[in-house]
Amino acid sequence: MTEKRLGMVTPIPNFQKLCWRSKTISSGGKEVLLKSVAQAMPNHIMSVFLIHVDLCAELQRMKNSYWWGRDTSSRKGISWTNWNNLCTSKSFGGMGFKNLHEFNIAMLARQSWRLLNNQESLCFKVLSAKYFPSGNFLDASIGNNPSYTWRSIFATKDMMRSGVRRGIGSGLKTRVWSDPWLVDGSSGFVNEVAPG
Repeated sequence: MTEKRLGMVTPIPNFQKLCWRSKTISSGGKEVLLKSVAQAMPNHIMSVFLIHVDLCAELQRMKNSYWWGRDTSSRKGISWTNWNNLCTSKSFGGMGFKNLHEFNIAMLARQSWRLLNNQESLCFKVLSAKYFPSGNFLDASIGNNPSYTWRSIFATKDMMRSGVRRGIGSGLKTRVWSDPWLVDGSSGFVNEVAPG
């Protein structure tokens, strides 16, 4: 089964028909199959595009049904715990599965990080010319009629803004009042009003 989104064919696996009969595979085998195949399939798309929350939820629902051996078509069976509990790290009592939406944001944040650190790249030059001519990704706006790629990367801006800190260096490019440069655990910004 496939679904067409953004002009791309998005594979939506039917886990019950992939000869992964959940009745005949141990829980360890199911864990390996889910982590190595089902979670790895959308990795490339997730590193470039923001996947819709509903599609992430549907994929997680399918993985949950497979994990618990439920039949997705008849919706029979019991999920013994919430999927979010299974997404918790193994060291905290979960199974270590990925929350797809959070993983998608993390993959896109890598692209944001590249925009902040690699200003000689072609990607930076193209995106900055259209969306942030000031040359600072953290000051960018969504703009008029943005591409889906830009919208996807822009979705990580608030997260990047809350966690990234500017290295001072010589201080020539640092805007003391508007760049996040303080490393004291606060927001990174100077909280006092700028003089003048």
